[in-house]
Amino acid sequence: MVDATKNRSGDRKRMRIGVVAPLTGRPADLGIEMAQAVGLAVEDANDTPDGILFEAIRRDDKGDEAEGAKGASSLIADDGVLGIVGHYNSNVALAVAQRYCDASMALISPILSNLRLTDSGWNNVFRFTSRDDVTASIISDRLTAEMGKRRAVVVRTNTAYGHRMTDEFVHAFRRRGGSIVQDIAVEEGTTEFGALVGSFPKDIDLVFYGGTFEGAPLLKAMRAAKVGHLLATGDGCWDGWNFLEPAGEAAEQDEGVLVLSACLEIGVVQGSREFALHVVPKGRFKQI
Repeated sequence: MVDATKNRSGDRKRMRIGVVAPLTGRPADLGIEMAQAVGLAVEDANDTPDGILFEAIRRDDKGDEAEGAKGASSLIADDGVLGIVGHYNSNVALAVAQRYCDASMALISPILSNLRLTDSGWNNVFRFTSRDDVTASIISDRLTAEMGKRRAVVVRTNTAYGHRMTDEFVHAFRRRGGSIVQDIAVEEGTTEFGALVGSFPKDIDLVFYGGTFEGAPLLKAMRAAKVGHLLATGDGCWDGWNFLEPAGEAAEQDEGVLVLSACLEIGVVQGSREFALHVVPKGRFKQI
């Protein structure tokens, strides 16, 4: 781990923070959002004259385990790096977490929800979002206790997140008396869901989707086929540009959608509204 006293820039100690996320490829927009947030935090910290100058060092892991390993190795080898913010994809982070642990380098995850990240004994790993089992429990409680849902089709993306989120939902839903009528896996990037929706049994009252990029086309295919059941999904679909915007009117048709947000509404958490008003003038983020 870096000794900040040996890294000076003028009168200010220099501390470097590694930011590893997909900056290119399908998940790039999600990774860039995360990297921008770190950049904003660095700017704010550097505006405070406390004798420390922070620098964010970006590495593009492309959402790929091999690329993630390259980025991790380069940052671990850099004596000026204090710690890591990342990765975005669960499979990538799980593949490299032991490397960071062996190097005594902190790994702070803003978005990773896989249980193994904090259940594997790595004392250098910290997370800022809910685990998949917690998310699944909250969604299942709402669906069964408040909405009376009992018979579900689940559609899962064939990714580490898609499988873990869906597995946890299946367990939680069954514990509350629900039944899984059909369980379907699709490849990431699938956009045609007409035939799949046509295979849904008639005696269901819910569709659950576990994944990130396929939620909007799945929902639109359901509404086009006159399947009006509620579509419930985890925090992989909480953002506007990836789910609600491409889903368009379909998100409000029939029974609509139930999405667990990765964060509370602005204004609920003390200071969040002031923070948002501080962020927007910087021009890096859209007004919420």
